[in-house]
Amino acid sequence: MRHLKKGKKFNRLRGPRISFIRNLANDVIRAESVETTEVRAKAIKPVVEKLVTIAKQQTLASRRLIISRVHVPAIEKKLFEVLGPRYAERKGGYLRITKLQKARKRDGTRMARIEFVEGKVAAKKTKSAGGVEKKKKADTIQKTKTVVAPEDDTVKETEE
Repeated sequence: MRHLKKGKKFNRLRGPRISFIRNLANDVIRAESVETTEVRAKAIKPVVEKLVTIAKQQTLASRRLIISRVHVPAIEKKLFEVLGPRYAERKGGYLRITKLQKARKRDGTRMARIEFVEGKVAAKKTKSAGGVEKKKKADTIQKTKTVVAPEDDTVKETEE
């Protein structure tokens, strides 16, 4: 019986399974958005969220705990310098799983995208919103017309 046993086995033994999940989690942290199968995305979501929660504490003990779980200095550095401060005010739910319409061609497995909630995708949205804001500012600027008065040759600016 599988009472109180959680997690998928992915047809691997314990050691390769731990390495597989660790590598997937490292990929999600490194790229901040990864396309994988739905089952894999659901399996690595709690792992990555726990790492981000630990990284929010910004203590030496939490740094050592992250190093023991991640095994990659660049990932540990990104967790503490980028992701920890980014989600310092957020209580949880750092990742989003979006189910994709496409299925993998060779075996028909459903695919999903796992990404950080306020990650690179949100940055792209702010860029497009910034373009809209610039356009609005250009429309609201009052047009001025330079008029030269013939009697005293002084330049006056009038609003249209």
